[in-house]
Amino acid sequence: MRTPTLLVGAALLLATALLCATPASAFDFQSVFGLRGARTLRAVSSPPPPPPATTSPALVFPPLCNCDRRPRSSPFRMALDLATSGPETGAQRYCFRVDNVGGCDPRLKCCNGQQGVEKVEFDIVAGCKSSLMKVTVGGVQRSYEYNTKLSVLRVTNLGLTPSSAPGTEVCLFLAAKSACPGLAQLCTAGSGLCKYALFNKDRDCCPVGLLGAAPPPPP
Repeated sequence: MRTPTLLVGAALLLATALLCATPASAFDFQSVFGLRGARTLRAVSSPPPPPPATTSPALVFPPLCNCDRRPRSSPFRMALDLATSGPETGAQRYCFRVDNVGGCDPRLKCCNGQQGVEKVEFDIVAGCKSSLMKVTVGGVQRSYEYNTKLSVLRVTNLGLTPSSAPGTEVCLFLAAKSACPGLAQLCTAGSGLCKYALFNKDRDCCPVGLLGAAPPPPP
């Protein structure tokens, strides 16, 4: 039977005509079509709800990664080593030491004792690229990627095993007379704090942490 469909169609046409002459906020569906008809018309005429907001993978640190970011899933952390950080000729050296602090659940892959450190990423300011003079790992100068589009500094192919990772230092050398002479300018966290992520070889573990308490840049 098509009678109900025709009736609903006719009711919609009538409602449209009435709405054209009456503000939607002032129009009373129930007084014209009754309680049941008003509910039907509101359901038909109401726009669908907007889709839920989503966060772009590029806006989450580390960007474009599908990995376990929870710091307590991994035994590894980084800490600023004040003993090896300090001024050099025309530069300020910031050294970050990899530590095994334990305390994670060994049932998790990231804490199973077989994961090393293959890569480290820092959440940095894109405009500071020219301030970074060099990067060393274990005292040896290494290549790095300063991605200005994603605002991330990557040091890859570290090849650190579960036993060799603890105690290894990654050092950043910032030009003293530049736009970003210290961590307060280089890192997006501000206040001398830096956000970092440590990756295993499979890159499905990437515990994120904050390090700081940096010495002031040279005058």
